[in-house]
Formats: sequence, structure tokens, C-alpha cells
Amino acid sequence: MQETKRQFKPETEERRLERLSKFISMILRHKPEVIGITLDEHGWADVDELIKGINETGEEVEFSKTTLEKIVKTDKKQRYSFSQDRTLIRANQGHSIPVDVELKKKEPPKVLYHGTGVKSVKAIQEQGLLSMERLYVHLSSDVETATNVGKRHGTPVIFQINTEQMQKDGYDFFQSVNGVWLTKEVPAKYLELN
Repeated sequence: MQETKRQFKPETEERRLERLSKFISMILRHKPEVIGITLDEHGWADVDELIKGINETGEEVEFSKTTLEKIVKTDKKQRYSFSQDRTLIRANQGHSIPVDVELKKKEPPKVLYHGTGVKSVKAIQEQGLLSMERLYVHLSSDVETATNVGKRHGTPVIFQINTEQMQKDGYDFFQSVNGVWLTKEVPAKYLELN
């Protein structure tokens, strides 16, 4: 029996930045303590502390402000924002830890969408959309984006949300810096399979 050797492929710059972006997302949305930093009440982290903390993990040969700026600029999901003076950084949404990212109420389009996987359909139809470990339910303004989100959970299924009626019934909506619509919950009566 002949053993086949695995070919080791060096990490491309694009994959390196993507991997680092996911690591930063985990830190800024869920576990800042992993690198020994804290977030303020609005989710902001000190840029220098973030860089120092990442460098101390041994995760990177050298993580720099230039690399961080490149990640923020090129991140396809636009997950992050810098403060005006670029000394602070935060995730735009998706937190599981209690922070106030200073969202302002906004009137949503009449219909929004939520992408999920087939395995979640029955529970959603029974319970509605719940924020689960996050602070908000995430909604998309178009079917394409919702489908891409749903693909992360297997075969995508899209729910259409009657946001016009929800708003009339007193539910609040917010839109994050990167365009994601947020609300605390979506009861099942406002949902329809698309």
C-alpha cells in the first residue's frame, strides 16, 4: 500500500486576511478576553491593544495597523468600523456580548428577508425568529443576500418578513453601518416562506 503525501500549500495573502478577519470578528463580537482586551459600552476596542493582543497570541508573525486597515477596507461583509481618529475599532453588528453600538431607529422597507438552512424551518415557523446568542435578529433587504446567508447553514431557505405590519404593531428596526437590518425578534405571524 502506497502512502500519498499531502501537498502543503502556502497561505495566500487573501486567505490570510480572511482568516484574520474571522479571528478579529470573534474577538470584537464575542470574546475580547481571548487576547486580554476589553470593549467599552459601545463595543469599541483600542486599536493598539487589539494589535498587541493579536501579536501576543503567536497567531501571526507580525500583525500591524497596516494589516488591520487592509482587513477593514477589504472585508466583503464590512464587519468593522474605525472611530473618526482611527484609534478605536468595533464590529458593526453580530455581538453576543452586551454592547450598545449606538444604532438609531430607522423605517425599514415594507419587506425584508431572512436566510437560514432547511433544518431550522420548523422551529422558525413555530417560534418566529429569535436573536439566540446575538443581541438582534439579522435581516437582509434582498433575496440574494438572504440566500447567501442561508447557504452558510446548508440548503438555503428564505423567509419573507412583513416589516411594514411589524412596524405598525410597534416593533423597532435598526440598520447597521454595513446595511444589515436588525430587530429584537420576528414573531412567526409576520413570516412567510419566500
